[in-house]
Amino acid sequence: MHRRSRAWSQAMERRRTPRFLSAAPASVCWPRKRPINAKLIDVSRSGCRIAAAPLIPGQTVMLTLEPVGTILAEVRWYRKREAGLRFVAPLPASVVAALQDQASPEPLG
Repeated sequence: MHRRSRAWSQAMERRRTPRFLSAAPASVCWPRKRPINAKLIDVSRSGCRIAAAPLIPGQTVMLTLEPVGTILAEVRWYRKREAGLRFVAPLPASVVAALQDQASPEPLG
């Protein structure tokens, strides 16, 4: 098994909350900057993965999702035009359910 694949599998096993696919439009903003367009890829109660322009790990951003509103999150990683965000406060399960892609109701891991 490729080293990166093994690390990815181990990270997925450590997740405490299941992630669900989503394709919701989003925007990301940080203080004194213009919002940038983004697209939600997957979401859980504790965080999400988005497709977006470069973000800086460790940076706190405001993620706006329809119909949820604005969520404060920390950028955990960024690579290949995707970013992992950890929400400052967990989302209610009902919000995650509203964001999840109806075509893929199964958790990713």
